[in-house]
Amino acid sequence: MIHKEVPRQDLPSWRPGAPWTELVWIDYLSTEGLPVPPLVAADVDHGWLVEGFVRGSLYSGTLTPGAVLRLVDSVVRIEAACEAAPADVRAFSAGKVEVDPRRERWIIARWLRDEALPALDGLVDAAFGGARPLLGPVDIRAENAIDTGDRAVLIDFAAMGEDYRERRIAGYAWTARPEPRCILGEEDYRTVERTLGPQAALRLAFFDFAHCAWALARTAAGGHASTRVRTARAGRKAGAERAAVAGGEAGADGDDDFSVRLLEREWLRPRIDDERVEAVRFGLRIL
Repeated sequence: MIHKEVPRQDLPSWRPGAPWTELVWIDYLSTEGLPVPPLVAADVDHGWLVEGFVRGSLYSGTLTPGAVLRLVDSVVRIEAACEAAPADVRAFSAGKVEVDPRRERWIIARWLRDEALPALDGLVDAAFGGARPLLGPVDIRAENAIDTGDRAVLIDFAAMGEDYRERRIAGYAWTARPEPRCILGEEDYRTVERTLGPQAALRLAFFDFAHCAWALARTAAGGHASTRVRTARAGRKAGAERAAVAGGEAGADGDDDFSVRLLEREWLRPRIDDERVEAVRFGLRIL
């Protein structure tokens, strides 16, 4: 069993005897049979709830084949249920869009050479034309999803709002600590393209790059922006997918080497066969 109390974001407005966001949504989604923890008990007078324990692997850990497909399925099903929720349930949501793609575009552009910026703009135009955010959880990170082997269970509904589906998928696929990494591979992108469509795969690539860019920004903010990284355009033939990465002087604590590893492993990771995505992938400037 997992015991939870009224989360800090609800405490200022919560009063004994009244429900709060996570209680309302877990109650609704579990009753509808969605992949969330079962609600076992709750006390609205004292502000606590108990959920059933979900056995499995966090998406930040070691996963079995098919984990991304199970994650996509759960995200889609939960979003559909949230969109169809009755008004008294939907009232427990932020009522605003969680992310602006223009802001994410800015953080990606920060790391690109000027000649790669038109490709980034083309990616944004192609990915977001006609797309709209959907209601669902907004605390999106790998530690808030569990793979049971049969399904992916989402476990945190303390904050609800509108966000893009592909940003949720990317968020659950990215791990922040101890080193940022992502479980998305080429086959996972093909899965998204087959199940959700080519435009969804482009949005996923965009948010995947954005997560990597934010990780780089955090590293730079830690005082290691002097790292020198060069990338060479890699050939698109089989066996030439890996770009060449070279680093300059490493910091005393090794964070500069960490930045190089992150770029090599995550930014240069193959995604989908799209010239705009490839131009962003190989468009890194010298820092």
